[in-house]
Amino acid sequence: MARRSLLLFPLTLALIISAGCSPSPSDEETMGLVPDSIMAEIFIEFHLMEARSDLFQEDVILFRDSVFRHYDVDTSAYEKTMQYYSDNPEVYMEVYSGALDRLSDERYR
Repeated sequence: MARRSLLLFPLTLALIISAGCSPSPSDEETMGLVPDSIMAEIFIEFHLMEARSDLFQEDVILFRDSVFRHYDVDTSAYEKTMQYYSDNPEVYMEVYSGALDRLSDERYR
């Protein structure tokens, strides 16, 4: 019996450790929000779309839907994330300024 306990202990310990290491969904995902990294990409795309529409007088709304499809984001998740940002402006500023920094870096390459 003692020998069987000694064999079960390492297996139990391994299961506990592996369960603790398994990835859990991010807070953003559990709240139904778009992850900040994806939102930064969307902000960049929107800035580029706006510049293009200014140059070629194109309709931005049509391009907006294609950006959402590209990043597999639905409009309700986007709107919910923007509401979260309006309630948490420091998070928004961090994400948005990161997107602007990336645009600036691309511009001066």
